[in-house]
Amino acid sequence: MRAVFPDAELRIWSLSLPHAEALASEARAHAARSIRDALDGADVVCTCTAAREPIVALSMLSEGAHVNAIGSSMPSARELESEVVAAASLFVDRRESTVNESGDYLRAV
Repeated sequence: MRAVFPDAELRIWSLSLPHAEALASEARAHAARSIRDALDGADVVCTCTAAREPIVALSMLSEGAHVNAIGSSMPSARELESEVVAAASLFVDRRESTVNESGDYLRAV
């Protein structure tokens, strides 16, 4: 993110606050205490988790936010509630992977 937005305010959230703090220290970012705090007013959201159940709801996102959801790479894994996917314009890096492996997409459909 620093390569694209060098002066952006970066917020990092994790289930483990010490993990978020360690990464935030490396990335010149702020460790958020909750996912809502991390997403509040964000223009760009990147999910990079091993979540099995959705952690991002549509109500948590700012209108027009860009979401990079990259953690859901198995049909049983999800980071986004179905309403997030339904409200989005979806761009994928590989259609074959999306229709066979993306739990976020498959469960929303």
